[in-house]
Amino acid sequence: MLNSSPKRINPLLQFVVKVSKYCNLRCAYCYEYNELAHKAVIALPAMQQFFQNIRSYAEAHCSKIDFIWHGGEPLLVKLDYYRELAALQTQILGKQLHFQNGVQSNLTVLTERHLQFLKDKEFFQTIGVSFDVYGDQRIDIKGKLKTQAVLMHMQALQAHGIRFGAITVLAQNTYPHLQAIYQFYDSIGVSFRCLPIYRGISEAQIDQHSLSQEEILKSLLLLFTCWSQSPTATPVEPLNRWIDYALSYLASKPVHTDLYDKRWDEQTFMVNTDGQVWGTSETYDPVYCYGNIFSQSMEEILASAGRKRAIQASRQRVENFCTNCSYRGHCDGKFMGEATPIQIEQTRQSGCLVRKALDAIIPSLAQAQVA
Repeated sequence: MLNSSPKRINPLLQFVVKVSKYCNLRCAYCYEYNELAHKAVIALPAMQQFFQNIRSYAEAHCSKIDFIWHGGEPLLVKLDYYRELAALQTQILGKQLHFQNGVQSNLTVLTERHLQFLKDKEFFQTIGVSFDVYGDQRIDIKGKLKTQAVLMHMQALQAHGIRFGAITVLAQNTYPHLQAIYQFYDSIGVSFRCLPIYRGISEAQIDQHSLSQEEILKSLLLLFTCWSQSPTATPVEPLNRWIDYALSYLASKPVHTDLYDKRWDEQTFMVNTDGQVWGTSETYDPVYCYGNIFSQSMEEILASAGRKRAIQASRQRVENFCTNCSYRGHCDGKFMGEATPIQIEQTRQSGCLVRKALDAIIPSLAQAQVA
């Protein structure tokens, strides 16, 4: 058995909502590339059904709901649309449920109206900026690089006291600049996530832009060195989580009594523009579709045949790769539990990325007496 103690439903619920696929950029590595010209936005009646279909489940089981509004580029959607969503959330979810809204944006569009909207937190309480800093992939439909526009808009956010985080895609074009990327975010005090490419629209796209596991490991260990040598030590994910695993191991104090179990621990659900729902590891694979949140309750989504298949596959991965790991109890196994097909294949061929990273990080932390 993976887990020896009784489990309870995760009280945190997160929806990554593809509000529209429309985007003003044409990043060659984007897994939504073929749909970026589609201007349709999820209709408000469908959103009303969405909120209604999660309400009873959330009232019974959740202490917090996070909505992450994603795209495409969500700031191309009219701001009044989000004001309408806020009214629907208040009407349906009410004050008895704690929820918040965040946006993941390429930040190429930022007018004075956007700035005021974000500063006043009319709808979005958190902001994530997708920005590689270096590389040549973030171009508009005319092929023009948008780096300077994003830099200017980040400065505007900071000038208005608007806090934000960031995501940088780890790909062939950003790989050579990783140290400079860390130094950039460290210099402006913005934590970020380094996100390797783990899915794509075709094998050709993946082959062109993705990195091998060896390259990913080398990149993340370089970030660890940058972090450890920085006076400010700006956090970067997933290293921040893995450093916690390492410190737990060095202290001989396991903090995860159970390994990750998707049945109980899953908290993030991707909602497509048509209402179809997936987990994070099998997104867009019809075999693992959980159902449609515009027409089904959250209870039905969680009990679906597609999710049961995803749970079974996840449990098998954790059983195979995590049960006898020397870091069990310190690492929770979520990396394998939510691994994408690319990550699974890399693990089968080369071993667990997290374990390899911990093998390198732990001696460095011990030597530095961080623990």
